[in-house]
Amino acid sequence: MLYYIILIILVVILVIYFKKIKIEKYHNYIFRIPYDKKIKYKDCLQNCDRGSCLKLYNKALLYDNCKKCREKGMCFSRELIHGVCNPCMKGEKPINCESIYQFGCKNPYNLEDIDGVRPYYIMVDANAVNYAYDTKCKFCWNL
Repeated sequence: MLYYIILIILVVILVIYFKKIKIEKYHNYIFRIPYDKKIKYKDCLQNCDRGSCLKLYNKALLYDNCKKCREKGMCFSRELIHGVCNPCMKGEKPINCESIYQFGCKNPYNLEDIDGVRPYYIMVDANAVNYAYDTKCKFCWNL
């Protein structure tokens, strides 16, 4: 009876070990944008729809203003259109501008990280069979 319990424990350990190896092997392929896709920040209006480009511009402006505010040691608040930089109130911490929950976008080379990067878009071949996008522009907030 003891041998069966030891055998079952060893089998479970081996299965877990091999699954972990398999997941780590493909991790970098699943959770990143392929390197052949160009990450773009400019020339949006020439390639994409106007509404999404305006959203990209505003997100990038908020991101940049927030980072400038943090560099000055002040707190950024999203009041008005482009935000306001104010001295921090007692006990208030400056927000993490790069966070995907604030103004940053997912890092295209590590999509599972919550620390983001400046907003961007990616040009995709809309006619390619392996992409389920109906547009040639893929914006970072849709990843």
